[in-house]
Amino acid sequence: SYYCLASFLYRLKEYEEAANLASLAVTTRLGSGSEIAESSALHDYFLLVNALCWSKQFEEAKKHAAAWLELSGRVSGQTETYPAEIHLLQARIFEQLNNIGEAEQEFLTAVEIHNKAKSKNQTEAKGVYASYAEFLKRRGRDTEAEEIKAKASAIKAK
Repeated sequence: SYYCLASFLYRLKEYEEAANLASLAVTTRLGSGSEIAESSALHDYFLLVNALCWSKQFEEAKKHAAAWLELSGRVSGQTETYPAEIHLLQARIFEQLNNIGEAEQEFLTAVEIHNKAKSKNQTEAKGVYASYAEFLKRRGRDTEAEEIKAKASAIKAK
């Protein structure tokens, strides 16, 4: 119920209240001790971290994104590239906190995950490269950004 209410409030752009309810959803699910609940908590974390970002609570978002990443490593059944999405969000959080070195490292980690993936998802990979290119462009590193964009363009969608 917490997740459903949080999701509803998120859509209404009531991000702080959505974050509070998503946090309750995470706590409740993880406190249950159920493996199925842990898997569901991944969705709660997604909502929680995004709501925190929209409400500009980046330090809190960073903390929960780290816990989300740790949980994703424990929970089976996720695609091998699932953590890349968390790294992308962490990169954006670090960028908002003006921690550019860590932001770039998170982008590179997301790219590396996709490069090493056995089962390639070309659409996701293109998105990771495009996000990294935009980051480089915002940093005034246009030549590097164009190189990364070219790599993204070279990925053929299935």
